[in-house]
Amino acid sequence: GETSGPGADQDAGAFVMNGSRYGSVGFLLDGHWNGSADWDAIMYGPTVDETQEMKIQQNVFTTQYGWSMGQVINVITKSGTSKLHGGIFEFIRNNDLDANNWFNNRARIPLPHFERNQFGGTVGGPIYIPHILNHKDKLFFFGSYEGLRQGTPLTETTTVPTSDFLKGDFSALLGAQSGTDALGRPISQGAIYNPFSTRAITAGDVDPVTGLTASATGYIRDPIPGNIITSAMMDPVASAAAAYFPAPSGSGTSSNFTASVSAPTSQDKYTVRVDDTISDKSSFFTRWSQTFEFKGRTGAFYGPNDPAGQGEKAPNNRYDVGVGFTHTFNPKFVMSIDAGFNRWVEGRVEQGYPFAASKLGLPAFFDKLSNQFPNFAMDGTSPLGTPTSQSYTIRMTQSTGVDFTKVLGNHTLSFGFMDIVFPANGRSADQSSFHFPQSMTEGPDPIAGNTNTGWGFASFLLGTGDSGSFPQNASGAYMKRYYGWYVQDQWQLTRKLTATVGLRRSEERPCRERV
Repeated sequence: GETSGPGADQDAGAFVMNGSRYGSVGFLLDGHWNGSADWDAIMYGPTVDETQEMKIQQNVFTTQYGWSMGQVINVITKSGTSKLHGGIFEFIRNNDLDANNWFNNRARIPLPHFERNQFGGTVGGPIYIPHILNHKDKLFFFGSYEGLRQGTPLTETTTVPTSDFLKGDFSALLGAQSGTDALGRPISQGAIYNPFSTRAITAGDVDPVTGLTASATGYIRDPIPGNIITSAMMDPVASAAAAYFPAPSGSGTSSNFTASVSAPTSQDKYTVRVDDTISDKSSFFTRWSQTFEFKGRTGAFYGPNDPAGQGEKAPNNRYDVGVGFTHTFNPKFVMSIDAGFNRWVEGRVEQGYPFAASKLGLPAFFDKLSNQFPNFAMDGTSPLGTPTSQSYTIRMTQSTGVDFTKVLGNHTLSFGFMDIVFPANGRSADQSSFHFPQSMTEGPDPIAGNTNTGWGFASFLLGTGDSGSFPQNASGAYMKRYYGWYVQDQWQLTRKLTATVGLRRSEERPCRERV
């Protein structure tokens, strides 16, 4: 299963209101654009302690904003002051007061370790160096840090091959007779049928393989003698891959493996901001924010060093830089310029990466295109390898904007421009996947099927699957661009009535592939 770890920054992009559709909110951070180009995910989410104010504008917002369906979320980060201020915090939770779950108790597995530590602090004040920087009311700094360390317990109960199954001995599956086939031979429950023996028979004719007379027309298979697949019958790739299964932790042929692990989550997020009051009319700020994060999405139930395990980590690193300049020409005419750039790298790191599939006997080009343990799925048995591939999605947003505000009597005029560029890159390894169904070793009639016979792992050992794929996708590099111009007038008709009239032109260039 997946962890119940913290929501990442981009998850807040699912925020919607007023009946609008998903992915239609405009996100701004310190004046620059803070949403991704694909599904409008938040590129960088400031922590609570570094947030100065948050404003939600909905329905009829001004023409200054666009590219949304009626809601804009604008966040401003904190700045330092002329006095030194700061604070620290920590929240902690662990397994000492938690009860074990039912599956662990049943398998006599003790309560796994759980921990969650969230900690951090802020500090802000003047930048003051005696005899060099003496203006405590001119230059300020603000810093914020938040860390998270979490280990979430996960338990899985599944089926893995027994030691006899790994040798090809499936005699433990044989049960009582449940009828006879079209050649008069007994049908045993749990029998493994040889898919390579499939052949047509005709009622009244003698089967040339067995010398028996068929009582029906159709197709038939032969059961494998003693339910034992000999080494000569085994597919060499399957035989090599099967060695990566963990040993059963319990008895029986199904639900015989239970493991409990702790899926880790880690996050370090920090911000540094500097504000400069250049003069009575001009001010400037710059901010750098960065997050290092990964989540353990699925547990390493086969063990942390088994390349055929199901473990997966999700790196989720990002940074954001913002700058802003404000100039007051006179008390009634103000200009504000802002710019920002952010980058978010969302990844998937599979437990089976890197791994040369040629070690299993597969062609060498698997190593170059995938370099990952292949995914072998088989009915009724836990899989080998993960179905997803090693991948990275790189999203970037860079925006610049300028806004002017002019007061003329009872009119407040505003006009401005914003330019947003969305470069995007992606890279995905081409994971190979194969499926081995129970039906490949069912019998005696392969057309009619008999779920009381056959076994998915037996089909795997014989190398008889019903599907497989090895996609080869090129890594894309795309670019999208938005432009927006606006002008508006807030006309205060009376002390109680204000009319806002504006015009906005937004231009959204089509996505193109960069060359």
